[in-house]
Amino acid sequence: HTLKTTTIVLPNEETFVHTGDIDDLWLRDSAAQIHPLLLPSMVVSADSQPPQSLVQMDPKLARVVSGLIKRTAMYIRHDPYANAFRID
Repeated sequence: HTLKTTTIVLPNEETFVHTGDIDDLWLRDSAAQIHPLLLPSMVVSADSQPPQSLVQMDPKLARVVSGLIKRTAMYIRHDPYANAFRID
């Protein structure tokens, strides 16, 4: 549900995740939104392989996470002291 309501996949391979009641990307909050996608799954596979994260299992989620990293890096380069940014 969160991905559908807060995530905008941009055409330049970046992702914007607005958090809270203001449509801004807050660095801390957007990282917290994707953090569960990076954790290994608690589901044990039938072939005893090590657990994988949701990002490892789903290329669309991997695209969302990598896009957010790119967008966040661009914002930090633009203003390293800010903590929230608008999409424009």
